[in-house]
Amino acid sequence: MEWWRRFGPASGTEPKLIDPFGRYVITTFVKGANLGPYEAARHIPGVSGHEVSLAANRHFSIPTLNEAIADLVNAHARLDISQAWGDGSTAAADGTHMDTYLNNPLSETSVRYGKPGGIAYHHISDTYIALFTHFIPCGVWEAVYTIEGLLKNTSEVKPATVHADTQGQSFPAFALAHLLGFDLMPWSGTAAAAPAGRGTQEHGLHRLPRGRPRHPHRPTAALPPGRPAAPAGDRRDEQGRGIQRLLPVDRLRQRRRHHRQRSRRAGEPRNSTRRSPMR
Repeated sequence: MEWWRRFGPASGTEPKLIDPFGRYVITTFVKGANLGPYEAARHIPGVSGHEVSLAANRHFSIPTLNEAIADLVNAHARLDISQAWGDGSTAAADGTHMDTYLNNPLSETSVRYGKPGGIAYHHISDTYIALFTHFIPCGVWEAVYTIEGLLKNTSEVKPATVHADTQGQSFPAFALAHLLGFDLMPWSGTAAAAPAGRGTQEHGLHRLPRGRPRHPHRPTAALPPGRPAAPAGDRRDEQGRGIQRLLPVDRLRQRRRHHRQRSRRAGEPRNSTRRSPMR
């Protein structure tokens, strides 16, 4: 796998460089780390800013970068460890906010993040590698690029199921997914992927009280008979947790109400504040 052979002059001739492999590797690392050519030259010995900028401006392009990405994805899919993670039939699509300059044509103020920038929209395979990446404005409907990323994917990894966020869960997106022949699914939680046997064995253990550590010579306290543990998604369980969270607030309100009643009985103004003496 020689991904660096994808780069070269725009004329298609052989690069007139002494070490094209080393030059392309350093340029890829510098651009991938979001460094400038002259900033990288101060940290990498034996490299000048002119060498990095020349290779980046005259030997790199968007089509050649996509071809090199496809070569890396294909080589990663042949590894034994990536095949243990997944078979490449499932992918997830999501965006990440990236800070940009204000005069960037793609820069917009995001209502969700509250600051200007753009969205880096990724397609991540179940083999833990990015299949494709788009950089889009903040106000663009992300479901469009969920499908466009699959159409522009030129690697051998072809996912048949894509998990998208809420912007991908709409009727037009489902219709296009059906026409293109892949399943558009919501995000799946980690609880659904847990083994069934382990879930049944650990069912009800989270309901035990967590206080002081158990004494080594004392038996473990069991749940009272006749009151089985409620499942994790039970409505009574959620209500009980909500009541426990509201108890400290209710006690604070009762203390304030008691303090106001004492102030009225003592003849103090209602809106006056009493300061505690310093210790």
